[in-house]
Amino acid sequence: MFLFVRVCGLAAIVLCSAGPLKAQAPLPELMTDTPEYCTELQDRLGVLIASSVLPPPHEVADLSTQGQTLCAHGHVRGGVQRLRRALVIMQQHGEAP
Repeated sequence: MFLFVRVCGLAAIVLCSAGPLKAQAPLPELMTDTPEYCTELQDRLGVLIASSVLPPPHEVADLSTQGQTLCAHGHVRGGVQRLRRALVIMQQHGEAP
């Protein structure tokens, strides 16, 4: 019994000396797989294609079409993946001499 009281007493001291407990604000949820993000990626890709001197690679056109179709049919994650890949390819294409 004495050991139990001693442990409880030590626990109380530790808890009291730690100060008041502060409620932490919840972390914002980061969700990029949304239809709005699909639209944003499509817009960014459109700007890159329009500003490019060279025509876009066939892979960019294919990925863009697939991404737009998937997003339109509710398969946002797959659409976002394809649109992101198309953006990366287009950015690298624009950097090529």
